[in-house]
Amino acid sequence: MTEQTIDKRGNILIKDGRLLFRNFTGMKGEYNAQGERNFCIILEPSIARRLQSEGWNVRSLPPREEGDEEIPYMKVNVKYKNRQGNPVRQPPEIEQISSRGRTYLDEESVNGLDTAEIEKVNLRIRPYSWDRDSNGREKIAAYLVNMYVKIVDDPLEMEYFDAPENDVALPGDWQCPKCGECNGTGQCGHDV
Repeated sequence: MTEQTIDKRGNILIKDGRLLFRNFTGMKGEYNAQGERNFCIILEPSIARRLQSEGWNVRSLPPREEGDEEIPYMKVNVKYKNRQGNPVRQPPEIEQISSRGRTYLDEESVNGLDTAEIEKVNLRIRPYSWDRDSNGREKIAAYLVNMYVKIVDDPLEMEYFDAPENDVALPGDWQCPKCGECNGTGQCGHDV
């Protein structure tokens, strides 16, 4: 069961949350401009009503079956750079947790969360008031402050986790011992 609270500064703390529509790579899509990293988080109905009344952009998924209720959710922005392409003052702090330990994810490595099998997510979201509607009410966007993501361990990877790695060249890494340049193509004419 998810736990969702709002602190006195308006930050939302979500424990054991559920992510939807993950786009940590910032890929262009039907609902996303190129470079805009984000994801959606499912909200508890009472929190969703409160946030919507305050001006947050809360949406709902339609019921899957007759008799089900709509599922409220909200898009959360993951910003590393501002509109001018400069680093933001406070980028999100994201850590991935597995049985191998904790790994800090930066702007490049966070992309893996798009396809990761997630077991549990705890996160904190901050509000950003960016405009007012025709009634003078604030429009509030959600930005990720920090997030801890527990990943489901791959059973095969865990079986071989302690096996030592060999220094075996991968395709394209091999170099001719005589010329050091042909990468095993034989173009140098050396007989290896």
